[in-house]
Amino acid sequence: MRRAGLLIVFGLLGLFLAGGRLQAERPAAPLLLPSQTLLMVRVTDAQVLRSRFAQTALGRMAADEQLRPLLLHLYGSAAEAFEQVEKEIGLSLTELLALPQGEVCLAMIKSDGGRPAPLLLVELGDQLPAAEKLLERGRELLAQQGVDRETEKAGDTTLNIYSNVGPRGRTLVQFLRDGVLVITPDRESARELLARWDGDGDDEVLANKDHYKTLMSRCQGAKEERPQATFYVDPIGLASAGGGLGAGAAFIPVLGLDGLLGVGGGLSMPEEDFDTVFHLHVLLDNPRAGVLELAALGAGPMEPEPWTPADARSYLTLHWKVDETYEALERLYDSILGDDALAGEIDRRLSQPLSVDVKKEVIDALEGRLIHVSWLEPPYRLNSAANLVAVQLNDAKAFRPVLEKLMENVPQDRVENRTFSGVDYYHIELPQPGRRRRAEREREENAGDAPERVRLEMRRPVGCVCILGDYLLWCDSEKLLEVAITSKSDPQRSLAQELDFKVILAKIKRQPGGAVPGMIWFNRPEKSMRLWYELAQAANTRTVLQQGSENNGFFRALDSALQDHPLPPFAVLEQYLAPTGSLLVNEETGIHYSGFSLKRKAP
Repeated sequence: MRRAGLLIVFGLLGLFLAGGRLQAERPAAPLLLPSQTLLMVRVTDAQVLRSRFAQTALGRMAADEQLRPLLLHLYGSAAEAFEQVEKEIGLSLTELLALPQGEVCLAMIKSDGGRPAPLLLVELGDQLPAAEKLLERGRELLAQQGVDRETEKAGDTTLNIYSNVGPRGRTLVQFLRDGVLVITPDRESARELLARWDGDGDDEVLANKDHYKTLMSRCQGAKEERPQATFYVDPIGLASAGGGLGAGAAFIPVLGLDGLLGVGGGLSMPEEDFDTVFHLHVLLDNPRAGVLELAALGAGPMEPEPWTPADARSYLTLHWKVDETYEALERLYDSILGDDALAGEIDRRLSQPLSVDVKKEVIDALEGRLIHVSWLEPPYRLNSAANLVAVQLNDAKAFRPVLEKLMENVPQDRVENRTFSGVDYYHIELPQPGRRRRAEREREENAGDAPERVRLEMRRPVGCVCILGDYLLWCDSEKLLEVAITSKSDPQRSLAQELDFKVILAKIKRQPGGAVPGMIWFNRPEKSMRLWYELAQAANTRTVLQQGSENNGFFRALDSALQDHPLPPFAVLEQYLAPTGSLLVNEETGIHYSGFSLKRKAP
C-alpha cells in the first residue's frame, strides 16, 4: 500500500479538473521544453478548461437539477472508496482534484541516456499549501522505503533529488518555483528547464520548432482562438528513443516512415455555433514515399445514398483512390521482396483459394467510395448497434458473377438465397462461439441450489450480402438490410432528407480551407444515449446490476445511485444532445481531421 500511495502522491498531481489563472510572468511550457521533446500533452489553463467545460452540453447536463443528485451520489461513492488512499496521502479526493490551478503539462523528452525522460509540470497557485502537505507525505513514504534524498541548488531554486526509487532504483527530481511543481527523473532536464525559465537557456525550444509550429497553427479554434488543451507527438522519434525499435530502425527510411514528421491536436470548448471543436493534423513530408503513399485519400460526393435509413445512428462516407493505393503498395512490396512479389502473394493466398482473380475481378472493380451506417435494431439490447458497410462498384452488373463465385467459398449449409422487395441477397449464419461459451457458463452457474442468474438479452447477428444499385452491401442485421431496401424505394425516407444531417453537412462545407473532404462522419449522440437509457431502465438490466453488485464495488455504487435517484424522463437528457460531424481532408502538408458538435440552446 505504501508503494501505491507513493505513486498516487507523484502521479495524481497531473489531474487538472480545477482552476486558477496562468501567471503571465512565467514562460509557457512550450517555451520551457527543449526542441527534442517527443511528446507533450498540455492544458493551457485548468480554470479556463473547467469553466468552458461547464458551458458544454455535458457540463450543463451534469448541473441539471434532475440529474445532479444521481451524479453527486456516484461522486460520493468514489470519494468513499478513496478513503483508504486518503489515509495514506493525507488529502481527500476533492482536495486532490483541486490541486492544479493553471497550466498542466506532461512531456517526454529525449535524454542523453537514451530512454525518453517524462516531465510533469503543474501550476498550483493558491493550492500550494495542500501540495506541500502532499509532498511532505511523499517524502515520509520515500524515507520509509529507504530512499536517499539530497538537495542541490540551480540558481535560486532547490532541487530535491531522490535516489534508488522503486524496484529499479530510479532517480526522481522535484522542485517548486513560483507556485509551480515540476517532477522528472532526469536531473539535466530539470536544470535546463530552470535555465530557460531564467532566460539563460538557448532558443532550441519546442515552441520554435518548425514542425510544432505548423501543427499548432492547423489546430487553432475559430478566429484563431487558443485551444484549451493541445497535444504534440513525434511518433518516429518516440518509437526510436533508447533503441526501442532495435534493428527495425533501419527499415524506417525504407518504408518511408521518416516522412511522418509529427502529429498534433487541439480541443476548444465551446466556440461560436459549436459545443466542442477538435482538430488533429498528421504532418507528412512532401512528396510522400513508401507507406505514406498508401494514404491516397480522394474526394467526391458526401450526400447519403437513397438507401441510407433516415433513422441511422451514424453515417460515414470515405473516398479512396484504390488504384493509387494498390500501385504504391506494389512498388513498396516489390522493392523489398522482388519484382511481382505482391502479385504472386495475392494470387497464392487469395486468388487461387477463392477461385477469383482478386486484382482484376475485385480490386479493379472498386470505384473507391465506402459507406458505413450504424443503426439500432429494436428492441434495445446491449448489442443493438447493427452495421452496414457498402463499397461502390464500377460495374455492378459485371460484378454479380464474381459475387456468386465468392459466395461459393462460404459453407453452403450456412448460406441461404433470400429476396426482399425484389432484391436478392445472401443470408449467412455467422459462427457464434461466444454464445456457446455463455450458455455453458450459465449452466455451470445455475447448477445445484444456487439461484438462477439473469443474463442480458443479446441480438444474434447474421450476415447479409447483396448488390443494391451500384453498391456491394454487407450488414450484420437482416432488419437493417430490409430498412435500407425500403428506403431506396422511397427517397423521402433517406437520411439525406433529414434536417439535422443537412445542418451538419452545411457546416462541413463551410469549414475553412475550401478543400473537398475525403471523408465525413455524421453522428447522433441522442441515439446512443437512448440505447443506454433504455437498458438502464430495463428490469433485466437492473437485476443483472444487483447480482453484479455482490462482488463489484462499481456496480454496487451504480445500483445504489439508481435506486435512490431514478433517472428522469429521457427528454431531460435529450435536450442537451446535438448532432456531431467530422471531416478528413488530404492537404499538401498532410492529413487533417476536424470534429465538432453543435451547440444546443440552454434549456
